[in-house]
Amino acid sequence: MDVAMPGMDGITATTLSMGRQPACTVIILTMHGDPGTRARVLEAGAWAFVEKGRPEERRVAFRQAVASVD
Repeated sequence: MDVAMPGMDGITATTLSMGRQPACTVIILTMHGDPGTRARVLEAGAWAFVEKGRPEERRVAFRQAVASVD
């Protein structure tokens, strides 16, 4: 999920998703990598936060995030 989405931001969507399906896993992919955004995303219940970067960096970050899901 991205932080910036049309209609509803990803932080709100994550909060709602976790409230309805606590066992779901949300991974945020975004270009908004500032510490405040990262903290809000994780507080909303996201499992991982991946900053958009070069494609190879994204692949590695996603693999690490998914591998850490129980």
